[in-house]
Amino acid sequence: MFSSHRHTIVFVTCDLVARVDLHADACNAAVSSSTADRSSGLDLMESIQQAITLESSKPGQLWILSDAFWSGNVELAEDIASQITTKQVEQAIALEAEFDSGISAFESQVGYVPALNSGPGQSSWWTVQIESSLIKSIESSVKNSAARVLGMASTEPFRAEDVERHARQWLDNCLAASPRVPVVRFSTPSFSANHPRLFGMIATCAVVLACGTIHIDGKHKFQQATVTASELKNQKVVTLRRISERQVQARQLRDSRKQQEANAAQKMKQLQQVRQAQHQYESRRKRPAELFNALSATANQEHWIQSFRLEKERVIVTGLALNHAAITRLAGQLEQELSSDRWSVQPTTMQVDPDIELVRFEITLVTKKTMPKVADRLASHGGTKNVR
Repeated sequence: MFSSHRHTIVFVTCDLVARVDLHADACNAAVSSSTADRSSGLDLMESIQQAITLESSKPGQLWILSDAFWSGNVELAEDIASQITTKQVEQAIALEAEFDSGISAFESQVGYVPALNSGPGQSSWWTVQIESSLIKSIESSVKNSAARVLGMASTEPFRAEDVERHARQWLDNCLAASPRVPVVRFSTPSFSANHPRLFGMIATCAVVLACGTIHIDGKHKFQQATVTASELKNQKVVTLRRISERQVQARQLRDSRKQQEANAAQKMKQLQQVRQAQHQYESRRKRPAELFNALSATANQEHWIQSFRLEKERVIVTGLALNHAAITRLAGQLEQELSSDRWSVQPTTMQVDPDIELVRFEITLVTKKTMPKVADRLASHGGTKNVR
């Protein structure tokens, strides 16, 4: 089969090299495929040669895919992208990609297709960027294989058994009417490149004939052309500089908006913390008053409260009572008087004093852990007091 009727796709990943030959027709059916482990110690050019030589046949129209080529999403401000030419869009994408790839926009080539996930006011492009020096080195290394490189693109790692499906799917996306994968493409070699000797002879004859028809104003026209080319070059530099400035301004605006949103979120969080602290403060202010009101409301002639003391989150009330029933009633009344979501009454200890024929008791009131502490508030009211 003639090589011009085939596409040859060469894959080079970190651990795999592969070559797939496909029919150059609508079906892109596989002719042959081979895979091998990438030999250690080989650079990219040598690994490409290794992949090409996996098949003994001459390569067809060659596509080189490698995970060594940088690929990623690049965003341009939509109002800028809609006002510049296609060539200027390519230059703007190369300038913007340089921030992520680290590859100089003026020393590289890019391929791009529209990306699906564009932000508001943005045009997003799926982009591949390759150094011009690397492209020249690869083209030089494959000349011995009599292969013609049509393009280069980035690829993700894949399993060796999926190589044919992966190649066919990629070629379908590449050759679609609206390509769906970014590729650095190369034009078909010109007549002069394929027939340099014949072209040289024709060019020489053309020069000799042209010399006989040069007019007296040739020098003047040449100068005008030189001036025009210089002006065009200056305009291009100015345009690229303006595009770069607009991109920087757009990036600064995005960063400013993000910072404003972060500041607003921080202020809202601080406001919530202040409100929570105010709520806790108001709750803690009421605790001592609740305790004194409860002790006052439950006072009667059946018991005498001698003292109470503070121990961390507990208030221990001690006193005397006529009998055990009076103490049980006191504990029940305290439970009713105190807020159940702030206090709990622990089991009461009771002991009969034979000398005075009264019952000594000790009631423990515990503040709930989920509520603010009251020990400091009670202490500020004079510590232990006797209540009758």
